[in-house]
Amino acid sequence: PAGHTGPAVRRRLIKESVRLLGSKGFRTVYILLLSPPLSIGRTRRWKAVLTTLGFRLRTHGYRYEWRSNGGLAMPTGRIRLVTIGEAGEDAWRRANSRVRPGSLDAPDRTPFGAALPDTANWWRLAYDPNGSLVGLVQPGLNESGATIEWIGVVPEQRGRGYVHELLAAGMAVLSKAGADTIRADTHVRNRAMQRALRQAGFDRIGARWWYERRTATPAR
Repeated sequence: PAGHTGPAVRRRLIKESVRLLGSKGFRTVYILLLSPPLSIGRTRRWKAVLTTLGFRLRTHGYRYEWRSNGGLAMPTGRIRLVTIGEAGEDAWRRANSRVRPGSLDAPDRTPFGAALPDTANWWRLAYDPNGSLVGLVQPGLNESGATIEWIGVVPEQRGRGYVHELLAAGMAVLSKAGADTIRADTHVRNRAMQRALRQAGFDRIGARWWYERRTATPAR
């Protein structure tokens, strides 16, 4: 509650949470700070506590949001889209490994096999008119609702504007599924993705800081 928080309370909350998660078998703890809802001042205070407790900043990014009243970005037909069901899981694995080099926003791991989410049928691989791989887009759902989980373009196809096509494809899938709000996160240095999001009608609504530490790391 306001007026009752301070460094000691924050430290105790985090230390006990890390200890509890470690006792349950978790080896890594992640903490995501979002502003808003946190004010810049509160974010700064939480960062200070996390740093003293051995957390490291994993990534710093911006959060963007699109609303249906802003219109939907339209694909131009430059790419051919294929579902993971049509292409097969091996094709997705190969594409996933090819788009990762140099990406600022690639997730740690992509689920495969039995771990595939129900929304995997929304994922799309993209090919150019010659049949060469362009990249992939992974629309999905998380705690904040419909989201573009990640977009990747193979190195040799970058700089040709394909990110706009992939983003439009992902948005179309989510809109068809009933989403009237779509969110996307991107690294602060990923200016190409930030431009693509703005051009597609997304507004920047905040910032995010992702911290992590091993539960075995002693908390000071």
